[in-house]
Amino acid sequence: NILKLFIDNDGRNKKKGVMIPIPQYPLYSATIVEFGLGMVGYYLDESNNWALNIDELEHAYKKSLNEFNTRVLCVINPGNPTGMHNFIVYFYV
Repeated sequence: NILKLFIDNDGRNKKKGVMIPIPQYPLYSATIVEFGLGMVGYYLDESNNWALNIDELEHAYKKSLNEFNTRVLCVINPGNPTGMHNFIVYFYV
C-alpha cells in the first residue's frame, strides 16, 4: 500500500493528511486510520452530479493544514459510491 510511505512514527511532527472525497467508500477512511494518518475530507458537488469542485478542494486543503501535513490527494474515478466520472478538464487548475 502506497500510504505506508507517509507513515511518521516518531510523533514529533504533524500527521500526514490524506485528502479523500466525501461521500466515499468506507475502506478508504478505514485504511487511513489504520496507518495512523489524518483524514481530510473534501466534499463532492451533489448539485453537479457529484463532480469535483476545485474551490472545495482548495478550501479543504487549506483548512487541513492547521492539523495535518497534508501530502496525499485521493481521486476515485469513477466515484464510489456515486459513480461520477471525473474528466481530465477537472484537474487543470
